[in-house]
Amino acid sequence: MTVPDDDLARRTEDAIRRMERWDPVLRAVITRMDDEVRTEVARQAAQFESGESAGPLHGMLVAVKDNIDTAGTRTTAGSDFFRDRVPAADAFVVERLRQAGAILSAKVNLAEFALGATTQNAHWGSCRNAWDQTRIPGGSSGGSAVAVAAGMADASLGTDTGGSVRIPASVNGLVGLRPTLGRISNRGVMPLSHAFDTVGPLARTAAEAAAVFSAIDAFDFDDPTSQDGPRRDVLSTLDAGVGRLRVGIPETFFFDEVDPAVAAAVRALGETLATQGSELVAVSLDGAVEAQQHMFRILYPEVAAFHADRLADAPGRFGEDVHRRLQLGVGVDAQKMAESIAWRRNWQRTVERVLLDVDLILTPTVPADVPRVEGAEMIRTTHQITRFTYGFSMFHGPSISVPCGLHPESGMPIGAHLTAAPWREDLLFRAAAAYQAVTDWHERRPPVLEASIA
Repeated sequence: MTVPDDDLARRTEDAIRRMERWDPVLRAVITRMDDEVRTEVARQAAQFESGESAGPLHGMLVAVKDNIDTAGTRTTAGSDFFRDRVPAADAFVVERLRQAGAILSAKVNLAEFALGATTQNAHWGSCRNAWDQTRIPGGSSGGSAVAVAAGMADASLGTDTGGSVRIPASVNGLVGLRPTLGRISNRGVMPLSHAFDTVGPLARTAAEAAAVFSAIDAFDFDDPTSQDGPRRDVLSTLDAGVGRLRVGIPETFFFDEVDPAVAAAVRALGETLATQGSELVAVSLDGAVEAQQHMFRILYPEVAAFHADRLADAPGRFGEDVHRRLQLGVGVDAQKMAESIAWRRNWQRTVERVLLDVDLILTPTVPADVPRVEGAEMIRTTHQITRFTYGFSMFHGPSISVPCGLHPESGMPIGAHLTAAPWREDLLFRAAAAYQAVTDWHERRPPVLEASIA
């Protein structure tokens, strides 16, 4: 994203002013980096003047979820335990962003230790949706989404375990990618689950998200979870269209007990792709209804084990809601966990088999309108809004959420969820870009941003 440097300083100051005006309400930011941002803008301006290339992300303001290490800037994981922790080194993905010329703009709010889908953080503030401050921003990367939706950054990095990039993207009107498991390095990222964690980008457009993804997409030998595989260039095929792509639409579960407006918007996205040359195909994903429960039986014991010492030594330092979640993983029967691990392997083969016949699978990202904060019981809300994303986290291929409408009653964004075979992020970005080329949902702005512009 190369921008003229005479615009960069202005754009940067606009973003900082939006942060000053709206973050006291939205609580998207944990640590502001204004001085560092201005220093980097000046450095890049000097580079531009000298004719030196600043990289493919030159001029892009990128917010970073606060469980991703940034050298010299505190990284709290949204917790009280790490309130004053300042890493000595950047995470691998942050190194890559800097090398590509991105300007890190802020460390942003998240569910404590990334455990939850609502970002109602007891230590760093209750993050609110930029479209309606009475509603949740999704999670756990809620601050990553709100920072972009509210114009505080051009793009952001989040982490996705059970839906933590895709859900905030959906409910904030953004594109959000969960990459192929292992394709993006987790080195320097506070773990939630080694079995499911990955870093992913959020942005308004498929092109911007693809640019960030391309910058961080590299094998990292020093990360044992990193995988080397057939990395297709997602940028060179971004405008290749969707002609002759086969899009599978599940016949059951993924459109059952779904808000009618959500289902209609997602199906309309499918019809738009069909008018652009795709073929819509009915598919069956047997077992999808069981995926969420099996993931709970793998995820929660792993998280509880990681935090065992903190649970034993200082349980009161956890937020009440997060502490209750951690207790769900204490004492889980080993046989049940082993059964769920075996079930996951069978489920992966089920999805792989479907993706032999179709290129993409289309479902809603979130089955309901965006929940309100007040009165919501957060564990129940998390279970509700992760009902569809957990199944595709149990798979090992990539998924993307794409904005496809606004709810006719609430005015809140709706997201469509596309899944592809492992290492086929290029297909996801192609479909998202093709759809955005003929629709304008990604151009809609929340009232907060419109007010700040006025």
